[in-house]
Amino acid sequence: MQVLRTECSVVVKPNDDAMHLVRFVGQGGESVDVTLAAGSEAIDDAEMVQKAAAIMVQVAVSLASNAGQEHEPRDVDEPLSRLQRFRFAYSGKGKDFHEIPNVELPSVEAAQAEAIRSARDLYRDVINAGQTPSGWAVRVYDENGNQLFEVSFEDVNATDQHREWPSEP
Repeated sequence: MQVLRTECSVVVKPNDDAMHLVRFVGQGGESVDVTLAAGSEAIDDAEMVQKAAAIMVQVAVSLASNAGQEHEPRDVDEPLSRLQRFRFAYSGKGKDFHEIPNVELPSVEAAQAEAIRSARDLYRDVINAGQTPSGWAVRVYDENGNQLFEVSFEDVNATDQHREWPSEP
């Protein structure tokens, strides 16, 4: 889904607990809602969107890497010791324009696969928007801030030059 806009709001549940709601709105009326616990500190819309986007990336990677497997229920406060933390930085024309911190994945290989998948999706979105993604890239860092690798949009284009992209609905 290509995101056309985001909507942020605070929702108060019947028990007076406040929740942050981020709605990603796409073409054709499609939308994805992410609800975040409000906590005791106020956060602005940009931070809400960043946190919600990070959650969606983690969900997508988790589902893709566990496709066809049974899922055991677990305590959400229980750490997943086998996961590593990565930071994804998206840049274009020499500037970082979006960052997703604390992406938990099982390995460096899984982080690289996610960076390639993400770069392919963004490349298609940029081309469909009539822009040229020259100089755009996805950089991935480990939890200590060391850059592990970079996936440039030029590399994605070269790799996929014979691939036909599915048309948008």
